[in-house]
Amino acid sequence: MSFDLGVWHSERPITVEEAGDLYLKLCKQEWVPIEESPAVEAFYRESCGKYPEIDMLPEDQVDESPFSCAHDRSGLHVLVAISYGQRTTPVAQYVVELAEKHGLICYDPQGPDVYLPPHLKPKASRFRFW
Repeated sequence: MSFDLGVWHSERPITVEEAGDLYLKLCKQEWVPIEESPAVEAFYRESCGKYPEIDMLPEDQVDESPFSCAHDRSGLHVLVAISYGQRTTPVAQYVVELAEKHGLICYDPQGPDVYLPPHLKPKASRFRFW
């Protein structure tokens, strides 16, 4: 078992239901994006700089990886499977925060929850009641 997260580029905010549908399509490879986003690439590189993908590690260090398998990724998305253990929460939090930093959506199918980057979050109303 693993704690899974999906990170992807979107031009618009999406609902939890839409994110869940997209996540399943990505997992089942019913949709494999061919487009590329520099933000997704930057997210991936920075993420691997701190927590290398399991396939990047030498055989004798694989057990030290916080991931249970290699990431599934394209130019528009990265799906990660974090092994359960002491590092699950900090690694998951890092992924969510890094996605936000790079302006990407992060989807948590366990919740389910969608974490929108600042530019996609609804603006607070400025109307005040007296």
